[in-house]
Amino acid sequence: MMIKELRILPPFAIGRLGGADEPLDNYSIDTDPDQPLGFRKIVPTETLVVDEKTGEISKTHTAPAMQFTKGDHIRPVAPFLEVFALTDKNVLAPLTLEMLGEMGLGPSAVSWRVNVANRKVVRRTADKNDLVSADTDWFFDNAPRTLKGHCKNFVSNSAYIDFGSVRF
Repeated sequence: MMIKELRILPPFAIGRLGGADEPLDNYSIDTDPDQPLGFRKIVPTETLVVDEKTGEISKTHTAPAMQFTKGDHIRPVAPFLEVFALTDKNVLAPLTLEMLGEMGLGPSAVSWRVNVANRKVVRRTADKNDLVSADTDWFFDNAPRTLKGHCKNFVSNSAYIDFGSVRF
């Protein structure tokens, strides 16, 4: 087997800042097939819990009900993206360590770069200097990378918005 390309799915993700220590549980938005234009229902789904030390999925759970706040704080939305490999047989399969091992490769054969931005202010002001963004540069291990969002219009070069962290 050969890998022709890698795809990150979903190809686009939206996160949300929040002051709570715990991110929002996973959910889906279901439509009633008998009333497709009616109200949609927010339904809790399986949430993956990542071990902070190892980066591995340590457990899963499904919340009994959606809770968007914790105390007085909004729970941040932490997107969970998955990497898939398109093989030479045109099969789209999750990229695994076993798949890499079959080709004589390890995790360091795959490198990553994450760029995130908050465009809310720049959308309203039309001033490109109001864009807040963070970039990790390239990495290939699973250590967390802090996302410090900087902006040309911040009061100093050391000021930033904490976008959390990213890891694979």
